[in-house]
Amino acid sequence: MNEFKNIREELQGDITLCAILKDGRFFKSYERGIKPIMEQLKSEPHFFENAILADKVVGKAAAFLAVYSKVSGIYAKTVSAPALSVLNEYKIPCEYETLVARIENRTKTGL
Repeated sequence: MNEFKNIREELQGDITLCAILKDGRFFKSYERGIKPIMEQLKSEPHFFENAILADKVVGKAAAFLAVYSKVSGIYAKTVSAPALSVLNEYKIPCEYETLVARIENRTKTGL
């Protein structure tokens, strides 16, 4: 998909942590975790429908948010196996660079 190429380039271009491509427009966030997704869902509940979501790290929580918000695809630099399983179950295409068994928290003290 050409959209995956565009959003992959957008995510690699700077320190963006999360990007959304919808209708040829980009929404970027420099915040960590699922916070930018949650904030956007609060302000515009249908914003993600038919959009491509790109994030540096996609874990199971982000995968379920993607399902809930009806994205049409995900690109991740790193995706967890449980997240990929959720995306596959709901037939959401996902491209990624690295597959890991799980996502640890920032302090490396747990999931």
